[in-house]
Amino acid sequence: MMPSRIAPHPNFPTGEPGQDISQRLAGDAIRSLREIPILNGVLLEGVALLGASSTRVYHNLGRAYRGYIVVSNNKTTDIIVVESENKDPGKYIALKSANASGTFNATVSLWVF
Repeated sequence: MMPSRIAPHPNFPTGEPGQDISQRLAGDAIRSLREIPILNGVLLEGVALLGASSTRVYHNLGRAYRGYIVVSNNKTTDIIVVESENKDPGKYIALKSANASGTFNATVSLWVF
């Protein structure tokens, strides 16, 4: 099971069957949410990316990232993973900013999961 940023639901038996069932069902729902990779991410804001070379973006997930979503971008560019420099996905993503016209510096916000 992957590390999660969603806290586990505690289980405190009350002796009341209806309340115990509700508590168990709530716990089951929270556990199922914890297993959805995209929900177990981190928002990184104001990340400065260089167009000419890759930038290591440290995510602190405690595991290899599964993907990322560009939440905002101050330029009209694509944000790409530089696979040849993405040596430790458990710690960072090597990203670069580019488009068909060339490479550009950009400031982005990313949801990394």
